[in-house]
Amino acid sequence: MNPASADRSSLIVVLVDLQPQFVDTASRNDQAVIGRIQQMLLMCETLNIPVLATAEEPIARKGRMVDALAKCFPKSGIIFSKLAYDLSAETDIRNALLKFNRKQVAVVGAETDVCVLQSVLGLLRMGLDVFLIEDCVLSSATDTSAALARMYACGAIPTTWKSLYYELIRTDDEDNRLREDANLVRKGLIPPEKLPSSHSG
Repeated sequence: MNPASADRSSLIVVLVDLQPQFVDTASRNDQAVIGRIQQMLLMCETLNIPVLATAEEPIARKGRMVDALAKCFPKSGIIFSKLAYDLSAETDIRNALLKFNRKQVAVVGAETDVCVLQSVLGLLRMGLDVFLIEDCVLSSATDTSAALARMYACGAIPTTWKSLYYELIRTDDEDNRLREDANLVRKGLIPPEKLPSSHSG
């Protein structure tokens, strides 16, 4: 198991194919998952963590990023379309990741056992530390345990949104503004422990 700890100065957050076709057919509570990813995007904007998102072609059929996430997607974020299930197989996406010159990637999105799986394996082959946010991935399949086990066996680091949140804040004194900033509260920042829970899928 890779012993890396998540660090805001080394991290990129990647959203994989959070499009209506995949979100609407998810086998578990997609709204709970989307809610956690919304919180993650708020944190990324506040802590200046780069965000990269993908949308699988054909977008005309599968749709663009779901509205709930598009509304809070950081202005500095980058969105790519892709044909390959593995996002690292797309030259423009791979080059964008390399340009950030960051060694850690936190992955969320759909589907756990297809594009997330293949993208995580591709990112690991690039030599990156990959944090899989297990309560922020979705699939139409009811059982994705084999995909999760495979990613972890290959070196992905399992975590949750709550764990990542507190790992990036580091202490209760540092960056307390994330919980106390009135503007962030108006935007919808909620402590992770107050969000609805759901099983991984």
